[in-house]
Amino acid sequence: MIDNFENKKKKKVAVIGAGPSGIVSAKTAIECGFEVVLFEKNDNIGGVWSIGESGKAWENMKTHISYVSMSYSDFEWDVSNERKPFHPTKEEMFKYLVDYSKHFKVLENTRLNTAIISISQINNNNNNNNNNNNNNNNNNNNNNNNNSNNNNNNNNNNNNNNNNNNNNNNNNNNNNNNNNNNNNNNNNNNNNNNNNNHSNNNNQWLIISKKINEKGECEAVEEIYDFVIICTGMYNKKRDIDINDKLKKKFNGKVWSSGEFKNPEPFIEKNVLVVGGFSSAIEIASAIAEKTKMVYLNCRNKIYVLKRRFPLDGDNVPAADYCFQKRSRVYEGEKKSKEETNKMNDRFFNLASENQRENSLFKYNKPENETHYHIFSDNFLKMLQQEKIKLIENSLIDCNGNEMIFKDSNGNIETIDNVDEIINCVGYDVDLPFFDDEIKTKISLDLKTPHLPIVLYKHTLSPNLDNIAFIGMYRTPGLPEMEIQARFAIYGFAGITQFPTKETMLEDIKIIEKVRDLNEKHNRPQFVLESSLHFCDDLAKQIGALPDFNKLKENDPQLYNIIWNNLFHPSFYRIIGPFSNSNSRNILLNDYNNYFIKKNN
Repeated sequence: MIDNFENKKKKKVAVIGAGPSGIVSAKTAIECGFEVVLFEKNDNIGGVWSIGESGKAWENMKTHISYVSMSYSDFEWDVSNERKPFHPTKEEMFKYLVDYSKHFKVLENTRLNTAIISISQINNNNNNNNNNNNNNNNNNNNNNNNNSNNNNNNNNNNNNNNNNNNNNNNNNNNNNNNNNNNNNNNNNNNNNNNNNNHSNNNNQWLIISKKINEKGECEAVEEIYDFVIICTGMYNKKRDIDINDKLKKKFNGKVWSSGEFKNPEPFIEKNVLVVGGFSSAIEIASAIAEKTKMVYLNCRNKIYVLKRRFPLDGDNVPAADYCFQKRSRVYEGEKKSKEETNKMNDRFFNLASENQRENSLFKYNKPENETHYHIFSDNFLKMLQQEKIKLIENSLIDCNGNEMIFKDSNGNIETIDNVDEIINCVGYDVDLPFFDDEIKTKISLDLKTPHLPIVLYKHTLSPNLDNIAFIGMYRTPGLPEMEIQARFAIYGFAGITQFPTKETMLEDIKIIEKVRDLNEKHNRPQFVLESSLHFCDDLAKQIGALPDFNKLKENDPQLYNIIWNNLFHPSFYRIIGPFSNSNSRNILLNDYNNYFIKKNN
């Protein structure tokens, strides 16, 4: 912890949701000296990776990206070098998150089985409670001249030892969050120039929560927090199949959601219909195909299906990392037009899918200059070839007992008999039931745009709300993206760095709104971030954690070559800046040496 931030210890931060984004947000807030409470409605941490019933990953499910892109910047994976590179399983991800939480004392600040009922903003300008949550650290308060307001010092965190001239005339914002703390750690001089609209001492948050005790009883608790960080994720409220009501009334079997699927055992020797054509549907169909009688996959639009690893120049490279996390490729690609980029991606995806444009079983035929979607599955195409999965490309319109009825675009009917179970993989939506309509409006909540349900500056801050941040609330962030968002938001709250002006945020939001407007199915971008690497670099630069590439090329050509031409690594953002790690370079080099290897994992 940086000693100069002692004045922040009494500031309270509430983090909502103990998945990967909530865990790293709580850790970062603790690191900055805040008093932190991490709320989790379920009985375990981990979010989608939890091993409890609340987790949405299934047994032995592997991440699509490698362990490097599924790690935080200052916590190494506890695995032997012989295993690297590898794609962590659900069980390994959960252990990593728990170990991280224990190491950084996140668990002891976590309230499990605690649901958030409401979150509302309160403005201290509107009440006369002079000492309510007053975290004033002045050594002498006898000479404060407070004219016109009774609460001018609410949460005023000035560490001035000389208080004779502490004059707050007519307003509260002369010293809003002005800590004047020079962070000498890493020579990072960040002075807060009193225009930090998102760290406003006058605005706090009232949170009403309910904890479920051992008897199943609930007790409501009201608390006031200075800052709130929303980390509830994108996968809270499951969507229903279009004919869900008909299935409830007429289908003889069980309809599962993808989040309820844990392992293939309930489907042994059964005929199973999997509805959906994206990642979960294809991976679940592949996972159960070895044990079922038959898997029918209702997939109306084909996408590229890539293996997690594929040979490239003699090396077995993690496909996602190579395609999307390589700086030379990403920065060079920014010079190309959208059509040129689409064509480049199409060539790469076709190579990584082993020429899917010529695969008659799952032929990809979308024009090469359009936006291309992809998912990762190591066994799907093999299961198709072995006829353990059968494609149904028409629309499911009705059922009769165990008979499923489909219709094509010309009105022709197709039926499948003896379907025992259905697994619904049509997705999840964000759910923010604790906000009122006013707050939902301020963050532009719109569930009709599931790829981008809320619009924020850098997907993190709303220009219309003070003292609140949203981490990982877009499709689809990895751990490095979540962590850099958390550092950006919390360093700003702590006064370590400075947020952009409201005008700057609004200009950036105009660009994000254009991405949201691309909402026509299969034409909108698959991921909100055009480049997650560029997103991370940009936020790292704003917090002073991005090394200068030109200087790095001159002074450390080995490291430059690795991070520019080969390997994205989150530890790169700990080489300089707040809370840097002197061992970051060694961590990065060690992982690089065990990354491009000629074996499959």
